[in-house]
Amino acid sequence: MFPQLRRQTEKFCLKHPRFGIPKLILYILAATAVVYVLNFSGVNVYKWLAFDVQLILQGQVWRIVSWVTLNLDYEIIWFAVAMVFFYSLGSSLEKYWGTARFSLYYLSGMLLYVIYATVIWFAFGIKIHSTSYYLNLSMFFAYASIAPNIEFLLFFFLPVKAVWLVLLDAAYFLYFAVSMLRAGLYADAFVPFVCVLNFLLLCSIPKIKINFRSVKQQARHTEPMSFAYRNKNTPNDTRFQDQTTPSANRCIVCGRSDITNPELMFRYKYVDGNYKCYCDVHIPKA
Repeated sequence: MFPQLRRQTEKFCLKHPRFGIPKLILYILAATAVVYVLNFSGVNVYKWLAFDVQLILQGQVWRIVSWVTLNLDYEIIWFAVAMVFFYSLGSSLEKYWGTARFSLYYLSGMLLYVIYATVIWFAFGIKIHSTSYYLNLSMFFAYASIAPNIEFLLFFFLPVKAVWLVLLDAAYFLYFAVSMLRAGLYADAFVPFVCVLNFLLLCSIPKIKINFRSVKQQARHTEPMSFAYRNKNTPNDTRFQDQTTPSANRCIVCGRSDITNPELMFRYKYVDGNYKCYCDVHIPKA
């Protein structure tokens, strides 16, 4: 949506590949799990970790980042499912983008929330509810933008493409906003949209041709996946032999591209003075 900003971001990440925190999503979700267990055992963690401008100004500066560990609105089973889902999204994005760009994406989402909550507090004296739920869901928008045809198992048995789940996700955001507005919680109503601003600023939205086949037809012709992307290492497949289709990303080792194999992840690595494209199967380890 903002191509110039996106290009500048990509250039920055290429020039500073060591920027960011490796396995950032793992550390955040591990801390979230610890906070959830403490809350489940009766400790009022929200009181000590929630974002509160007034308390931050009094010296409790850890609240600037600690709010991202608050994700307390689940039953324990759904919390575990959500953590696995968010970890799969985060780790896949980091593998595709690299540590620098993923860290920039997630940290910018945190920064946008902090700015919004601070402005609302100074302008109206209202405290925003602290949760990382919508920030984590913004990763799904980013994931679907690079792999819209990847399939997830909805309710663990129904294969649905990521593009459809994103539309469902957006509809839920809108429903939440309307519910908050009707309840008079006007500031909280815009939190989901603030948390996906990083996606609108830093990601490109692909043009998608949707095939209106039935779910049964999709199940017969596609192999569903759950949480993680598919990785079929079958170089003898005839699908991999089409080298005539133009592509933005093509592996220099096997020739597969994001057009012929949308299920693969592609990364650029600085080798012999140039940035070269590799699929996730052939990317050099060092």
